[in-house]
Amino acid sequence: MKNKLSSLMLIATFGTLSLLFSGCLKDGESTPTPASSLTIVNAYTPSEAILAFNEHNAITQTPIAYREYWSSFNSYIYIFPGERRLTIKSLENSEPHTILDTLVTFRDSTFYTSLVYGTQDDPKQIITTDKVVESLEEEESAIRFFNLSEVTEKVTVFINDEEVFSGYDKETEETGKEHAKFIASASGELEIIVKSESGEVIAERSNFNFLPGSYYSLILTGDPELEGNGAPYIGIIRQGAN
Repeated sequence: MKNKLSSLMLIATFGTLSLLFSGCLKDGESTPTPASSLTIVNAYTPSEAILAFNEHNAITQTPIAYREYWSSFNSYIYIFPGERRLTIKSLENSEPHTILDTLVTFRDSTFYTSLVYGTQDDPKQIITTDKVVESLEEEESAIRFFNLSEVTEKVTVFINDEEVFSGYDKETEETGKEHAKFIASASGELEIIVKSESGEVIAERSNFNFLPGSYYSLILTGDPELEGNGAPYIGIIRQGAN
């Protein structure tokens, strides 16, 4: 049964939106308001948190902490289709200031992800369109990988000792869009290890349960020169796709 869970997530997500924002017509009929679903990932190392704005209106009620994310799934706040100004502000020293200001064209009933990363001198953003894997089997999950870290070497991702994503430099806008495509993967509890070209283990994560039919982004964040929260880390985000 292809993409069963993803399809159910899409129906539930945009179905709920239809109930919340339906407009009344004559004879008691209603029509859903068009909307897009957005996930925002904070992999921006220089700041403890970021704020996101759509046409100068706050998208999130609270800041998105570093290594955290915000999703329409959890808030029922959606983006109306069309060309929108997406502004990201950094909360360095608790004072918000704009680091990214981008015009984005959103389409109705489509899933998007904004990946915020980079350095203080060169903040970056990748915006992906999140599409299903057409051949996904019932017991498979779907994954993709982004290298948003400050690691200078190419990195390779191993899942249960199998090489899955090989030779990833730090993402650019172009490579990020290339790497936005999900691929089929095993489900269940898996071990993930990211290694450098020289074979050094950069980060690892074990016993994360990948659910059948679900979609996940694996995201390498952090800087090898930093410790604690700023050190390299593998974030795993469950996402919608259609």
